[in-house]
Amino acid sequence: MFVREVSRKLSESYKVPLSEDEAEEHITLLAEVAPKWCSIAVADTGSILRVDRTQPLKEVKTMLLKNK
Repeated sequence: MFVREVSRKLSESYKVPLSEDEAEEHITLLAEVAPKWCSIAVADTGSILRVDRTQPLKEVKTMLLKNK
């Protein structure tokens, strides 16, 4: 899915106001903190968010908590 589309959906789902640009920053940070789980690939049509669904959720949570 395109990063811009994910950031739009993310900003709409927050209860606290969050701009699409801020949501995109969150996604970029997430890709930096948990590179085994998600990454951003650049294509001709835009940036694409790739998520490895085979990565165990417990490991993803551990990666995120380490970088808190």
